[in-house]
Amino acid sequence: MNDATVLSSHTPTTPAQAGVPTTPTPVPPAAGQPTGAIPMPQVPLPQTAAPTTPAGPIPSTAQPAATANPAQPAAAPDAQPAAAAPSNPAAPTATASPMVKELVSQGNMQAIGASIGIGVIAAIVLSILPAIALNSLGSSLNFGSSDLSSAFDDNIFSLTNGMNFFHYLVFSLVIGLGGASHTNPSASPSDSIDLFSSGSSNLIAYPLGLTGVVLVIGAAYGAYMVARTKGIRFKFAGLVSGFISGLISALVITLIAAIGQAPIVDGTTIRAHLTGATWRTFLMTFLLGTIGSLVGYALAQYASDSKTVFRAFWQWSHRTRGFVRSTTEVLFLQLALFLVAAIVGLFAMTFHVNQGLLLLMFPITLLMIGEFVFTWATLGAMSLTQGADQLPQTASLFSTNLDMTVWPIWLLFVLFLAITCWTALRASARNMYDSAYMGWQHIWKMPVAVMIFWLLSNVLFGTIGNASSSDTTTIGPAMWDFLIMGIWAVLIEIVAMTFGPTIVVSAPALWPILVGGTVRATPQPVVDYIYASGAMFGKWPTWGTPSEGVTARPFDGGPNPSATPGGPANGPAGGPGDGLVPPAGTAGAAPVPSPDAAPAAVTTPGTAAFTAAPVTAPSAIPAAPAASPAALGVPGAVPAATATAMTAQQKRTAIIAGAVVGFLVLFGVVYAVLSSALFSAKSVANSYVAAIASGDFDKANDIAKPAVDQDKAALLTDKASEGENTRISNARITQTTTNADGSVTAQLSYTLGGKEITSDSIKMVTNGGKFLIFKNWTVAEPLVKTIKVSMPDLLDSVVVNGVTVSAKNSISGSDDSSSYSYLEFPVYPGTYKVTAPKSEYYSSSTVSASTNADSNDTLKLTSTDKLKSAIDKEVKSATDKCAASTEAEPEGCPFGYSSYYSTSRYRNFKWKVKNYATVDDIDMSSSTFSTKEGDVTMNYEYHSSDGWEPDDGSRSFTANGHFTIADGKVSISFAN
Repeated sequence: MNDATVLSSHTPTTPAQAGVPTTPTPVPPAAGQPTGAIPMPQVPLPQTAAPTTPAGPIPSTAQPAATANPAQPAAAPDAQPAAAAPSNPAAPTATASPMVKELVSQGNMQAIGASIGIGVIAAIVLSILPAIALNSLGSSLNFGSSDLSSAFDDNIFSLTNGMNFFHYLVFSLVIGLGGASHTNPSASPSDSIDLFSSGSSNLIAYPLGLTGVVLVIGAAYGAYMVARTKGIRFKFAGLVSGFISGLISALVITLIAAIGQAPIVDGTTIRAHLTGATWRTFLMTFLLGTIGSLVGYALAQYASDSKTVFRAFWQWSHRTRGFVRSTTEVLFLQLALFLVAAIVGLFAMTFHVNQGLLLLMFPITLLMIGEFVFTWATLGAMSLTQGADQLPQTASLFSTNLDMTVWPIWLLFVLFLAITCWTALRASARNMYDSAYMGWQHIWKMPVAVMIFWLLSNVLFGTIGNASSSDTTTIGPAMWDFLIMGIWAVLIEIVAMTFGPTIVVSAPALWPILVGGTVRATPQPVVDYIYASGAMFGKWPTWGTPSEGVTARPFDGGPNPSATPGGPANGPAGGPGDGLVPPAGTAGAAPVPSPDAAPAAVTTPGTAAFTAAPVTAPSAIPAAPAASPAALGVPGAVPAATATAMTAQQKRTAIIAGAVVGFLVLFGVVYAVLSSALFSAKSVANSYVAAIASGDFDKANDIAKPAVDQDKAALLTDKASEGENTRISNARITQTTTNADGSVTAQLSYTLGGKEITSDSIKMVTNGGKFLIFKNWTVAEPLVKTIKVSMPDLLDSVVVNGVTVSAKNSISGSDDSSSYSYLEFPVYPGTYKVTAPKSEYYSSSTVSASTNADSNDTLKLTSTDKLKSAIDKEVKSATDKCAASTEAEPEGCPFGYSSYYSTSRYRNFKWKVKNYATVDDIDMSSSTFSTKEGDVTMNYEYHSSDGWEPDDGSRSFTANGHFTIADGKVSISFAN
């Protein structure tokens, strides 16, 4: 069998005499072999002058030759005539309905088997690749709930223990088909742990993978391959067979999943089983298998003149009209962009995590990645729902918490916009030559069909779900996402109805990429086969009108003959009596138009007319073709739409409307980009953090005023950022969260002192607007931290990163310690160098004070010889002042006279320093000093019984005390 005999069953035999139809000679079937030709209705043969009558009474089955229809393409010149249909076929037996006979026929059983076999085997073969990757990654994977491991006390638990390559193959198959896995704990009644009450039994639903798409394609390929050659009718044998194929495919896959359930072990003990034999796995396989099989059967009926199902789909999609064509083209281009986004996203993720094995997992991850990227690129949103009582969290291209680089998605959005415009112009070109379906009354149909497709796709195939006994979590496109796709579809229809045709005519260079959007005529043999098979559903599909005499005929129950080129084997029998178009060059053949001829109007009787699009670009919008005269009297014929040329005012209106729409679209894109890139809360937070990380503290102050007094902000300036290794690094906003009051909390991550800090955050609020249309985000809670500087009491100021600060710059302080006190200063995150002001009396250490440290080193001072000399000088001076006193115990002095008796018995003391006390030790932490002993002599009078008498004596003393340094001068005070 080959396609060199295209539609021979539809091809007339060469007449014996020109202009005189002949009756085909009956060819009896082989002995014992019934004919497979579909019986034609018995109608009288038209009489001609001096007809030649065969011997014997033969019932006529031939019909008059149909008048050539110039609208339909001629049959292939090299087509071979098929054997004529039997002149007197036997009537079918009334023991069973024709549909039941066709359902159980050998040819249909082969079609069902091919659809199931090719689809299931293709899905299994593709699942080998992710199985290899999963088997290599091994125990790092997790298909189940994290609660499961916690249910087994604190034992080390690995979900993949006990799983082999076969288990991974089965679960790759289940995941790729969008099925679900279920964890079944196998705890015995004697176990003390109630696994089910712990929430370990769960159902995880997966989104559709490429494996499911391959199942659909394989099922369609198998059904088309056999149904086309066996002539299986879609109505209703193919329709019922599609559901049977899906049901059997689901049973096979579910059985494989049940056999391949994976044991989850703890040591050598099986603690649970992970199975893919779930209701969702069965349902998803049933849907996918049914869809694929139905597509194959349908294309075998409505596009039977192709070798493969892929070519058949292409032919069908270019022949169909109205909103069906628009919906098919819109979805095809959107899904093509979806696939491109998925591939780019997969490679980006693979390189990001540096794990090449992820590429092998593309059958189960490709579409999921594409779903995220495509949804954002079309201005939709992904939604996370946790529990029935929790509000869903959404992430879109405009979300402040979308923690990823968004410019590639914006680039994809621009590409989507370009494809949408291209689709609109293709629809405009189609409307120009098929105006019967052009009208405002039709523009709702395609958007509704697109919305229904995306709604069902998102709900059935695009959701990740985890349902446990305690909670339910789902991730997928937001429920309103299908409305976004509907809006894009409405825009396509509006453009096609308004200024689209004007652009098509005014831009002839675009015609080569737009002409493919126009309607192509369906070959008359295909139309006749559809009608002869009774495959019409009311007035759908709008394939045209059959040739004269072609009517629906039931299945005769016999075997099917060999396939004929261009049409299925069980199509109408060949010969002019079938009313089919004769081949070119024969009597009654349709003239073949030259390539340069003007496009002819396709005016099949009973249908709305359309015009074949020219090869070259049109110079004006063509007028709608008039309906065929034969169609005017046909009840139910669709009236042809009347098109008139646009007036100058209408053109100006269309141009203005197009400019307005273009401006609004451009404005929306620019606004979205600026809102996300420059005027979003995350953008302001990034600028603020970048200023701090770069040491531009003054810029950070301009973005967010520190919530401290001016004199407390001494270290919140650029001068304080100049220290070595002061600033933070690797600063970035990791996550933004929108609060209930509309404010945004930005989580911050940065590196300080070799450690990553993730505990800080910035709160953002709106404060009016910018440029009237953008929100003015401001930092409500600046990223201001504090450092504590512990220092000796001697110091009244310290130097932090070169900035001298004192107690007046501190927000708090303490002198609880007898030796040390601390001051607390507001600073931006960082590590600061602290030292004492330069002095000739001491040297200072340099310590680090970090905003990430619980405590900091204490500043230490070391005295110099000059300080010792200065203290000695002050001690001598103070000692001399004490020696000038006439008191027995000079106040505040290191020496004095003490006696058992009252000091009132002593008077007129004269002190003289014999040896001065000299500094022996200086304690910088307490600002004290100690001395070696000195000596003084004294003369005084004491009161005796004889009156006042003179006396003298001497004393040794130490002049220990406290010292201070102020304004470069040393002061001392003696200890009591």
